[in-house]
Amino acid sequence: MKKIAIFTSLFSVLIILLPICFIAYVKFTLYSLKNETYNHLIERGYKKEDIMKIDTSIKKVSLYTADVIFKDEPDITYSYKKDDYGNIIQIGASESDQLGYKYKHIE
Repeated sequence: MKKIAIFTSLFSVLIILLPICFIAYVKFTLYSLKNETYNHLIERGYKKEDIMKIDTSIKKVSLYTADVIFKDEPDITYSYKKDDYGNIIQIGASESDQLGYKYKHIE
């Protein structure tokens, strides 16, 4: 009887803790990606004033992704992610409505 009570208690704690730990891990990973993407841009010569917004999210293909919008190109979103070696890399930009548009921040 005592073993069943201990097992039930441990199982209940696991059911509560696992989702909390998973959510905390995802939030921390997104927060870290946002900071590392910002630092990557600063190292590449951008100033704080050049960056309008950095949003992080989970996507199907690249999983954890940072989307950056620059002040001088507010209609274009550049996507960044971490590669297998932990480096921040640009993985693309959103499409422009203008034919033959020259992107300003392609790496």
